[in-house]
Amino acid sequence: MEVGPTIKGRASTVTQAGLPVGSFSLINTDGIFDSQAEVDAYAVDGQLIQPTAAPGDIRFVDFNNDGQIDQSDRQYVGSPTPDFTFGFGGNVKWKNFDLNVYLQGTFGNKIYNVLRQNLEGMNSQINYSRATLNAWSPDNVNTNIPRPVINDPNLNSQTSERFLEDGSYLRIKTLQVGYTLPETLLGPLKIQNCRFYASVDNLFTITDYKGYNPDLGRAGSVLNRGVDFGQVAYPLSRTILGGIQLSF
Repeated sequence: MEVGPTIKGRASTVTQAGLPVGSFSLINTDGIFDSQAEVDAYAVDGQLIQPTAAPGDIRFVDFNNDGQIDQSDRQYVGSPTPDFTFGFGGNVKWKNFDLNVYLQGTFGNKIYNVLRQNLEGMNSQINYSRATLNAWSPDNVNTNIPRPVINDPNLNSQTSERFLEDGSYLRIKTLQVGYTLPETLLGPLKIQNCRFYASVDNLFTITDYKGYNPDLGRAGSVLNRGVDFGQVAYPLSRTILGGIQLSF
């Protein structure tokens, strides 16, 4: 699978033989041009590889060395399928205290962040991500956000490896702590068991992914796996509960 050119924030997909199902084939990036001299030096036989580029634009990798940037420069950059998916649960008890925990996560998968592509593209008149406040300027060259230019002559916002991210994550899905009252206190009350507990769901998630939720869970075509359109992967709510369990 290749993630294709972006049209109004949507990524088209096609299949490619010899790669894992749903894998990403994208144009790679190689930093930002900081000067016109760097733009002019990026050439083959005297011909500029990116003739519409200017200082502050993305440098794209001419993978096939034909002196131009087009869809033939795509290369395999990862798969949305994790190397492994895991879940782990355990119970620990010490005296009258108990602890229950459940963890889940994935490792080795990639996510294409279409929502970030829309909000950081800076090629249309919409609200942008806060990250664009760090856009390139002659006084701000230590950044990975290109210059803001509404007509985007260099196609900085095109579908590329720039918006592909590591989708690995580790989440504490459930954590519960309980305390059971001693039987010596319960006898006079004619209660067999009394346990107090507090639990938290979605306590925290460890991930490098910049989207709302790396656990996309998107239904539909297998070719859409690992593509975050910003319509399904809602932020997870942290839920805190407390309660009492009684047995008579």
